[in-house]
Amino acid sequence: MIKKFFLNLIFLALVSIMIHPFFIHPEPVREKEKLDQLYRQGQELFHQKHYQEALLALKTYIETSGQTGHRSERLLWAIDQIGRIYLSEQSTPDEAIEFFEEMLKDSRLNEAEEDTIEEWIAAAWEWKRIDKSSPTPQDPNKLFTLGKQFYLAGLSKSEYPMDDAGNASFSIAQSYLRPFIVWHNQDSRIGEALYMMGDIRRRLWNDKEYWVENFYLKEAIRRFPHTPLAKKAFKSLESGIHFSYSGSSGDHTPQSVLTMLKTYKAMAEPKKSE
Repeated sequence: MIKKFFLNLIFLALVSIMIHPFFIHPEPVREKEKLDQLYRQGQELFHQKHYQEALLALKTYIETSGQTGHRSERLLWAIDQIGRIYLSEQSTPDEAIEFFEEMLKDSRLNEAEEDTIEEWIAAAWEWKRIDKSSPTPQDPNKLFTLGKQFYLAGLSKSEYPMDDAGNASFSIAQSYLRPFIVWHNQDSRIGEALYMMGDIRRRLWNDKEYWVENFYLKEAIRRFPHTPLAKKAFKSLESGIHFSYSGSSGDHTPQSVLTMLKTYKAMAEPKKSE
């Protein structure tokens, strides 16, 4: 009788161990589902051009993901979407700077997240330099043509990426390309302008706003994925990032940044034929 009692206890203990995981998983699963729903809601609202509602959903997603620990590469996409709303859609760089500088204080951010936030802060300062209150923005053809002309002139003077022989031409080029990007963001030539600005800022290596080149190159990839332009932009992005994290002891690019680069590489490569 005693032996049977102990056997029953062992059986019950084994059963409780086997079923225990099923009782601890539902809550985290539900939290992840809620996060996924928030993210999808933010994306849908953005594509429907309900930008204020999209901002609320995406900010809630970021805040909630930090509280629950369910952080993923989607966080980078949420950051990018918020940045695009503030700059490209609403042209409110001050709000972008305020939001991203506050977010930068989060000690849980990894290197890729910190870099991405710093890119958007730098881009917002670029936006602030342009006086959009002007009733008549400059002619887009003039801005683009002169910007490209001086960009090519800078390239012809530079023997290697960090050669400062072309800096004067590059500085003039960006004075035309920057307002073109801000004022004429939907122009059919915007992709090429973004690439040129990214390449210029990468070559002006002494620029104080260190990560702003990545904003332009990433934006070219995000807006024109799976194109020759995206592939060219990724090549510059990858090269610049590895250079930035390299020193006399070698390349120390963090794993989170390598993971980010892998994502952008997939966006830049041509679509695989089905």
